[in-house]
Amino acid sequence: MAEYLADVWQLLKDDKNIRFYLLESSRWKEDRPGTQEYICKTLPVPLIRSRWVARMHWDLMVTADHTRSGLVNKKRCPNLFIPHGIESGLNLKDGQYTFSDFALDKKGDCRYTRMFAASYTNRNIAAKINNVFDDVTAVVGNMHDDKMLALTEQRDAIRSQMGFESDDNVVLVLGAWGPHSLYNRMGDIILAQARDLMGEFRFILNVHPHEYRPKPSGERVWGEYLRTQREHGFIIREPDEDWMPYMVACDVILTDYTSLALHGTLLKRPVVYIPLPESLKNPESLVWRLYELSPVISSDASDLGDRLRQALNDYPFDKLEELASQINSYPGQSRPQVLKELYSLLKLPLPENN
Repeated sequence: MAEYLADVWQLLKDDKNIRFYLLESSRWKEDRPGTQEYICKTLPVPLIRSRWVARMHWDLMVTADHTRSGLVNKKRCPNLFIPHGIESGLNLKDGQYTFSDFALDKKGDCRYTRMFAASYTNRNIAAKINNVFDDVTAVVGNMHDDKMLALTEQRDAIRSQMGFESDDNVVLVLGAWGPHSLYNRMGDIILAQARDLMGEFRFILNVHPHEYRPKPSGERVWGEYLRTQREHGFIIREPDEDWMPYMVACDVILTDYTSLALHGTLLKRPVVYIPLPESLKNPESLVWRLYELSPVISSDASDLGDRLRQALNDYPFDKLEELASQINSYPGQSRPQVLKELYSLLKLPLPENN
């Protein structure tokens, strides 16, 4: 989540009227190794503990994840929710995690003064989930998308640095977390097929940071296991690395229900899916809309090569472009949208030449 909060800090850090503090959490040490160091490096601002936060006056609180903490209370001070993804949530059928009951107080009102959405389509989806989100949701585009789009001019250099040739077909494998995700459901058979396809394709492996957490049950920690696959020629995106260069470098995406794949639509990257259960179907979901226009591999992954070739050579790019416009309403233009909302929440005049 730190990288999403860091976007706000980067926009405002040069304003001498604004001071920043980061709420310290005891849970950092319980997460995957290196979490606390990564957060403090990404957000190099003073840390503060909750007991002091509760005693002080604040002009704005910003969070990138839902919390039941009483500190996040719009009656106490304005607060802002920044989604950690375009459309996040494990269960597509029940809607998005961002616009869910986690965003509501005990009376059913939205807990936040403002919530960001990347597109007007996503805001409309939120309003259908619960109309309390309609008035608080601001459409601002996506700052990570803007960084990704800015990197496209460096694509050749990025691919070269990663060890790819100009004519390599690079597959970015994106996995969410949990029992129904790509690696937990089909990881071994997909990796076996990918090894056989190495002469025709190159593979980048990426898994959600949660899959680097130790498992007391002794089950496989997929993040750690993927690191061992470097010896087979796979490129591994580490959890603390930006995902944007890897998205720019790839030619095609293989994925599950993670919303990270949605960013690739802005680069016109074709997508191949693992089979998702019908029980997850939600026609309103942007992830499901992308799923329905994309090739889907079989449950034994034996047709992985065929589906990747299909995506590269016979993909409905016209529909992909249409979907991209529904995913981000301000591609490359999020900065002024976000700044306007931030200064409005802070009740400060918007600086000139922002």
